[in-house]
Amino acid sequence: MKRLGWALIVALAMTACIAHEKSGDQAAALGNWEAALNHYGQALANEPDSPELKAKYEHAKREAVADAYKKAQACAAAGDWSCAVGEADFALKVDGGNAEIASFRANAARSLALQQISQSHEHATKGDYRQALDLIERARALSSDATVSQEAATARAGLASMAEAGAERLRQSKSYPQAVEALTVAVSIDSSKQGKLDALQREYEAFRSAEYERLAQEGDEALARRDWAAAEARYTAALNMRPGGRAEPLARYAAGVAAGEAALARRDYFNAAQGYRQAVESGQDTSGYAATQLNLVEVRPYVVRIRSVLARPMRPDGRPWVGNMNPYMSRLISMFTREVGARGSRGGRRLIEAAMSLPPENRPTLSVRVTMPDGSLLSTPAVHGLYVTYDSEFVVATNSLDERRLTLRVVHGNAEYFEEVGTVEFPLGEIVRRREAQLSNQSVAGLELTIDPAKGLADGMFANMSPLYDGSNLAQDYSMPTAHSAGYRLRGVQAVVQPMDLAVEPDEGAAELVVELIQGGRVIYRSPQLDNLYEARWAASNVSLYVQPGEQLRLLVWDVDANDRDLLLDATVSAEQLAQGAVSVRSANGSTATLQVEPRQVWAGGSTP
Repeated sequence: MKRLGWALIVALAMTACIAHEKSGDQAAALGNWEAALNHYGQALANEPDSPELKAKYEHAKREAVADAYKKAQACAAAGDWSCAVGEADFALKVDGGNAEIASFRANAARSLALQQISQSHEHATKGDYRQALDLIERARALSSDATVSQEAATARAGLASMAEAGAERLRQSKSYPQAVEALTVAVSIDSSKQGKLDALQREYEAFRSAEYERLAQEGDEALARRDWAAAEARYTAALNMRPGGRAEPLARYAAGVAAGEAALARRDYFNAAQGYRQAVESGQDTSGYAATQLNLVEVRPYVVRIRSVLARPMRPDGRPWVGNMNPYMSRLISMFTREVGARGSRGGRRLIEAAMSLPPENRPTLSVRVTMPDGSLLSTPAVHGLYVTYDSEFVVATNSLDERRLTLRVVHGNAEYFEEVGTVEFPLGEIVRRREAQLSNQSVAGLELTIDPAKGLADGMFANMSPLYDGSNLAQDYSMPTAHSAGYRLRGVQAVVQPMDLAVEPDEGAAELVVELIQGGRVIYRSPQLDNLYEARWAASNVSLYVQPGEQLRLLVWDVDANDRDLLLDATVSAEQLAQGAVSVRSANGSTATLQVEPRQVWAGGSTP
């Protein structure tokens, strides 16, 4: 194995050697002696005992030196001393003992150094003192010629005087950073000027402090008149003069309020809240303005509670909701006319007590149906009475400026039959600002609501309510959101059954199909039964699905008859699949079930949907 390893190494070295030799031959043929020398050198390193390679290397070395010297002489003739020195340096690197080239290089370096000293004066005249000094120092390092040393010393002294004079002119025009830089160059040449530099730096620091405070005070004035953009600009200018200090948190405050105001103007409440929050967190909201605005625009969950409903005792056409007209009803109608007319929609204790005394045979069955901003429908329980109370509530993410409308319909009846008592509709932001409302319309004399922040609750939650039954979902349970769930609306279901899955009961023909969706052991969707079909479709209009990341739901397809029911398909549906919008599952025999879903509308405070 060792011999094989050495053989491989030797073979690789020989291959590299041949490649470099070939490249060297090609470069030599083109007259590129520097490249040829490099390739032959690498080939010779791999095969140091090759006489042929040694000869090629030495020939390339002579040619490369001669070629570089020729180029150096041409550059010198053209006055390009930098090129001349560079070519001479290469030649000497290859042939360090060449006295002729060494002498040429010394003369070229002297000429280049004197040229750089001359150029330094041009830079100094333009006020570029640092570049002028760099050129002088490079000239000194390039050549030790006495003439160069003398010219450099004279140039340094002249540069020190020019930099000192330039620093004074800059100081008078209050261009302190440039003045300090100029005088620093002068001090690096003549240390006796250090005291003058120290005094200039103290003057500069005093100027910075005064300018910082002047700009900060201008920012204060702009802040007082609520010109947020101007205040931010002034505080930022102060920070450019000197970092830190009192302008730093004030700049963040002004920038935050400015961003909040701009976003608010375009009704982008999410970014408005971000801006105002930055302002509050700066610690500079002494007036409380940013906190007030943040409370106004921030989208957060609120719980809306339906407290009570007071209905008028008669339909608009004069008929009682339930039963026949009687003397008590006549007195109650008269009281409603008098009390509601005097108090508007509020009614009074006497009116409520009278309504509660209405004979049972005249009491309607009242429930409140809520159309949520995302289009889903919820209903309170149905309660008998002219005045009824509820402990029903739902959660909605909103703010004080939300223009989306909330619709509440008061109805009399049950799931099979109902008639409208009255509808109230209003922007969500209105009730957020008021925190409570007594609303009336049509035959609704009073609908009492309250709204409060609901920290820790999720948009879409509800209690003592249920999704409004519309016949498309026969399940008795429903999906409920959490703080981390994704919400979807179920729009359609399809089931396609293969005869093979029905072979257990071959005499029954096609299937009587029912589809169920199970979450956490609870049936949250059950389709109506469709009979004698191999393929069935169902529409769903008020079914919400809320799923946690990684959660699995079960999708079942049943063949139902009067005596039993047979499970035709049992599959899982993941949260990730629901996010795709359409989910299809399949049995071993090819029967399928498909769910069509769409993301639930979630308002985060952008433009109103």
